[in-house]
Amino acid sequence: MADQGSRKLEHSNRNPIIQFLYKNSTFGLMTAADVIAKSCILVATLLSYRLVDGKFITRHEIEESRISLGEDEYNRLMTEFKKSKTNAYNVILDDS
Repeated sequence: MADQGSRKLEHSNRNPIIQFLYKNSTFGLMTAADVIAKSCILVATLLSYRLVDGKFITRHEIEESRISLGEDEYNRLMTEFKKSKTNAYNVILDDS
């Protein structure tokens, strides 16, 4: 009796996609969570890059090169970084 019920579930006339989701529901939820997490990380990364002196750089990159740039150049780049409204996310959206 149990075999007949499991065969009915397995060999039904359902859409193959629905059948796949039914049989692998945990996998589907894990994939959805993975996509959501990665998309949040991608957006955060793109928002951290700003256009300064014709290059996309992050605040962290400016702070790392503070000693080699000198204090005046560092202050100029940080001021430009704070004033810049153009980030990598906006550029991608404008190109679409």
